[in-house]
Amino acid sequence: EKVNKAQVKLQMRMKFLREKAAHGVLRKVSEDSLEKLAKGLVSQNAMAGTVIVQQGGAKGVFYILRSGRAKVIKEVVIRPKDNKTTETNTITVEIDTLKPGDIFGQLSVEPSKAASRLQIMGKTHCVLLSCPTEYLLMTLEYPLVIALQRIVNSMDVNDG
Repeated sequence: EKVNKAQVKLQMRMKFLREKAAHGVLRKVSEDSLEKLAKGLVSQNAMAGTVIVQQGGAKGVFYILRSGRAKVIKEVVIRPKDNKTTETNTITVEIDTLKPGDIFGQLSVEPSKAASRLQIMGKTHCVLLSCPTEYLLMTLEYPLVIALQRIVNSMDVNDG
């Protein structure tokens, strides 16, 4: 009996999504929705040092880290204490490391909430699963989208 390679790949991707992705939030997803999500995800590679999400960018893409490590970087503006000069310095601070199963990217279609306040960069070679945010919103039940949104937003709790 010939095994369909695409079917095996799909089953492996669904198992990863259910067991590893998004802190287990996707365990509650119906088999049908999980299969739709798995089919809509595109696999892509990012080398170490590659910027995956640009700070201030709004690509409309949702990501799941499949393998590798990525660093979460925030640009911080440093203002002088003496207030005599208006010069500011910007430094980049690594605030977190993403591991396989972690999610990031845009989970809102509202432009005002879409811009990333963080930069995500490959720390090692990364394999990413991604899909347009709109596809995710159409595929998953609303409470799950909210749960995913909370996870993504929790990375940025120290903002402003």
